[in-house]
Amino acid sequence: MENWNDGSKKLSETMGVIAKRAGEIGSEITNVMNNFVKSEEFRRFEEIISNVPDDVQKTEFFQNCKKMRKVNLTYEEVKLLFDEFEICNIEKAKEVIYRYIDGNSVIHNYIKSIMENNCLENREKLVIILCHFERLLYSTLRREKKRREKVGTMLKSELITSNYGMESENIYKTVLFAIKNVVFANTDEFTKIDKRLPFRNNILHRGIIDYSDEDVNIAYETLLIFIAHVIDMNESLFSES
Repeated sequence: MENWNDGSKKLSETMGVIAKRAGEIGSEITNVMNNFVKSEEFRRFEEIISNVPDDVQKTEFFQNCKKMRKVNLTYEEVKLLFDEFEICNIEKAKEVIYRYIDGNSVIHNYIKSIMENNCLENREKLVIILCHFERLLYSTLRREKKRREKVGTMLKSELITSNYGMESENIYKTVLFAIKNVVFANTDEFTKIDKRLPFRNNILHRGIIDYSDEDVNIAYETLLIFIAHVIDMNESLFSES
């Protein structure tokens, strides 16, 4: 019985020490937090948090994508923007395309068949895939094309008018916004055409006969990087839905 009393006493003493120390630690933590709140570091942290955009259209990235609508866009400007992303070269683009391609998608399978067709040169592949780029975008955005609807009107609605917030979907659509600004650029207003870019309107309206083999190869690789981003977006949106 005495051993029990002794053990109980020691336990009570120990718990008392623990409770006292816990109170001291709590007080120390409170003092540290109070000092931090009053510090210059906390003021800077608070300023950073308060300046975090709550909407993708307020970000520098969106504004840079928006600038790509300007006349006489250069390959260097496009490459500089997309060099910031994981998919920035032809090897990575092909890897993403083959990894995320939707086997149930007619347009995905068609693009894959064109890429793998050894009877076609990059010159022909570039033209054929550009012809189907509009359909790829409609498929990715889960949209059915309406009668007499212009692709530019649909894309403006999806990528600008309806693109608000900071969810991953908003970021994906902003990347697509940049791609749209290149592929569907109104090249009739351009004073000079950079033949390393996959300008859909220029190639489909004026042909590709004036493009050198080097121009074609770079434009085709750039287009596949665009395709990879679109297919990656399709996979991401599908997974989230």
